[in-house]
Order: sequence, then C-alpha cells, then structure tokens
Amino acid sequence: ESFLPPAKIFQFPPLPLGHLQFNPDSDGQIRRQPLLLPSEGKLLPSLPLLLSLQLQGTQPTELQLPPAGLPGELKTNGWQVAIDRDYQLLLDLSGRGRPYLQYSVNQLLSGELDDQNLSEKLILLGSSENFADRQPLATRGMVSTSELTALATATLLAGNPPSRPVWGWQLETLILGYFLGLLLLLIPRLSTRAGVLTLCLFFTT
Repeated sequence: ESFLPPAKIFQFPPLPLGHLQFNPDSDGQIRRQPLLLPSEGKLLPSLPLLLSLQLQGTQPTELQLPPAGLPGELKTNGWQVAIDRDYQLLLDLSGRGRPYLQYSVNQLLSGELDDQNLSEKLILLGSSENFADRQPLATRGMVSTSELTALATATLLAGNPPSRPVWGWQLETLILGYFLGLLLLLIPRLSTRAGVLTLCLFFTT
C-alpha cells in the first residue's frame, strides 16, 4: 500500500509524516484506527501515534510490536497502549461528549481565546462542519477526519483505551462453531430452497 505525501510546502524535514487513515467496520461505521500501516516495505505510523510518541520523547523506531494478526500492546520505555489485531486502536466512544476541546476560527481571530486556553495544549488545526469530508463514526454520526484524528489522539493520551480481552477471538470461534453445528443439524430437515436460503443468511450475517 502506498500513500500520497502532502505538498512540499507543507513538509517540514525535521518532522516525520503520519497517516490519517480510518477504516470502517463491516457495518460501515468507524470504531478504530490502524496505528501502523504497511507502506513500501515499512510501517507508517498514524498522526495520533506520532503525536503521542513525541510527547513521550520517543521515536516510532523504538516501538516494540506484537504479531500483526493478534491483539496485544505497543510498547516503549515507560509507555504502552493496548491494541486490537493489525495494530488497530479502538477509539474511546464510551462518553457522551467529546474528550477534547473544540474552538472555531472566529473564536481564535476575535481574541476570545487567551493564552490560558492554548498554553501547554496539543493543538490540531483542521476543517469541520460543512467545510470538510465527513465519515461515519459509530454512535456519533458523521464527523470530519479532523475530529476523528482528535478523538484518536485523545484516546491514546488518556492512557487506557478500550481493548478486547485476549480470549475474545476464542469466544467468537466458539459461537460461530455452535451456530454452524446447529445449521448442519437443521438443514437436512428443510426443503432445498429453505436450506439454501438459510445458508445464504448465515454467511451474509
């Protein structure tokens, strides 16, 4: 997989580049972000991961990685974060509000925000509302990529992101096997048409 870098005017040599890719689940809703994506034989970190590492004074090359196909933890000296399979961060959707502050350009230009509002804060600039692309975030509706980035960054900085238990995949396999066994017992008792329809419903859901 390859990525198109930003225009040269926006590239600053001392600073690394991070991706802003968010992949929806099978139902079309976004619940996670891949913190690392393969690109040209390397792993490209996401922008939220880069920001979190920089605040820790750590480089992406210092990360200790679990196997790509299994849940686990990304680790560095004194910092770690739980991840799902394929280095994916589960976004914190537990609260009803935003886990970050959001200000408009008008507030900034009018002087409504003083130094206390902005000092010692990690600040992300981006479009929102009607001036940005919109993506479906689970339980929240349509949000901009800037807002997704802020949510992923806030989830990482909180230090305790949601995670699946290590036995989650075993439970999923057990449930799938149970329903598959139930189908094998049920289908011989159905007509051909009903059996085919039942199999189609099983594999599509």
